[in-house]
Amino acid sequence: MTPDGRTAIWIGAFVLLWSAFFHHTRDWNTASRLLLTYAIVQNGSVEVTPFVAVDGRLVENPPTRDLASPDRLRYFSDKAPGQSFIGAAFLAAFRAIGIAELHPTASDRVASRPDRLSLRRTDWLLTIATSGLAAALSSSFVFLMLRRLGVGPPIAACAGLALAFASPMQAYSSLYYGHTLAGMFAIASLGLFDSERPRPTAAMLAGLFAGFAVVVEYTMATFVATLLVVGAASGLARGQRGDRRRWNALAFLLGGLGPAILLGWYHWRVTGDPFTPAYRYEIQPDFAAVHAKGGGIPLSSIQPGALYGLLFDPKIGLFWFAPAVICAVPGLLSLLRSRTASAAVIAGTSMLLLVAVACFPNWNGGLATGPRFLVPILPLLFLGVGWGWHVASRSIAGRTAFGLFAPLVLASGLLVTSMNVAGARKPFADSTADFLRAASSERERNVVDWVLNPIDVRTGFSESAATLAVFGLFGCVVVLRSARQDV
Repeated sequence: MTPDGRTAIWIGAFVLLWSAFFHHTRDWNTASRLLLTYAIVQNGSVEVTPFVAVDGRLVENPPTRDLASPDRLRYFSDKAPGQSFIGAAFLAAFRAIGIAELHPTASDRVASRPDRLSLRRTDWLLTIATSGLAAALSSSFVFLMLRRLGVGPPIAACAGLALAFASPMQAYSSLYYGHTLAGMFAIASLGLFDSERPRPTAAMLAGLFAGFAVVVEYTMATFVATLLVVGAASGLARGQRGDRRRWNALAFLLGGLGPAILLGWYHWRVTGDPFTPAYRYEIQPDFAAVHAKGGGIPLSSIQPGALYGLLFDPKIGLFWFAPAVICAVPGLLSLLRSRTASAAVIAGTSMLLLVAVACFPNWNGGLATGPRFLVPILPLLFLGVGWGWHVASRSIAGRTAFGLFAPLVLASGLLVTSMNVAGARKPFADSTADFLRAASSERERNVVDWVLNPIDVRTGFSESAATLAVFGLFGCVVVLRSARQDV
């Protein structure tokens, strides 16, 4: 095994282990995706009706109200189905080896109560196998792609670890949302697209992964659109006329055809129209007021304050919860010279997604650590971050600036770890300080509690967050030492 491969495995294993340190209670977002996962495996259907309704009538207190129903007789998850589809594959495997529980139906009034369903072991395993594994792979991919660009092992490893711990990616690696999985598919697609001499096989896989990014998160259509435009432009710029360019373009489209058909089939099963998502038939009145018009995805003009809020607001702003992303700006500007196409895809996707999210009426994500709708582009942005750090390391002024900036990155890692200890989902209206203060009296359990509670040692919020922060820092040091030895 190559030294880079060994370091990538160290990074991925540590990030995956970290995701297993947390088991968050269900919310409507996670429950909706989980119900679809269980329905596919237990019932061979995309209907979640058995879990939320009895005799066609929605129970008084269902596990989630993130549901869609065209006729108020059949109920479906209202989410993009990709997280649930991938989770269903793992659930089938878990059941085959006897470590997965069946999900109770709504007819079992006691077992199906939301408070009884939360913190099930199988939910935890599914979260690790999807969101946790996706975060681990994304961090490893960042390291490997930066190494391919010529970045030294320590800086490349720092960028991969910063993505995993000093950004909202950490929180969503322990939640059954689609954000980390979509980001993993995006960076895998870009890695294949970025090949010096792309072959049709690589182009087809790039299309497959890009397509699945959209199946997991609809907003990643911004990535596919940018990739297609940049790919066409770069092919012309390189003079790739004739057979090679045509075959690569065809292979990319063929790769994306499978996910497109799968998504269209799912829409047809739910809404009767392959182009209309489940959002069109929300059952929750306040959600329906937003999504029921048009095609179900309510893009409008940019919402007042959205751009500021997504980037700068202390409640969720990206530059507060992942200040390392600031370094992506000079990094991408520099990368444009050597890897024009890749830098253009990252910059174009980031700007398109930022504008698209700012056009959502619910742009702030409701319950979130950081701007959760922007999480899928974080693996791409951290390629720019790593390159920016690489460029800075080549001059005294750059190394000085990096040294001054490093404490901000460490502080954001502590902040996101604290948010994860507190439950990872802060109401947008609450300040971060108020949310963390409230968590000091009531918080979610994590690995510190699982280890210490059986021996009658109780830890509060501060002790738990500090213990995890020390362990995380120690793990990062171990990984970085391994990377330095490979220089």
